Amino acid sequence: MGAYYPSRALREGIEGDVGFRAFVDAQGRVTQCLVANSSGQAPLDDATCKLIGRSARFEPARGSSGEALPGEYSGTLRWRLG
Repeated sequence: MGAYYPSRALREGIEGDVGFRAFVDAQGRVTQCLVANSSGQAPLDDATCKLIGRSARFEPARGSSGEALPGEYSGTLRWRLG
């Protein structure tokens, strides 16, 4: 994740955990991301949804007939130096 670490957080030695909710379309792409649990550090919170929206891809949810459906994913991104 080094290439994705927010430069301000890197300079200031900031680490933290950011809880997020990603809303995913039927093709597995993130359509919206929200910070669910803040790290208390704005650079990490801001970077989390930017990174999830730009880089994350998901296997879409499936209906009872196997059709792809939009869905939601909750997770935590742990920002750690070194």
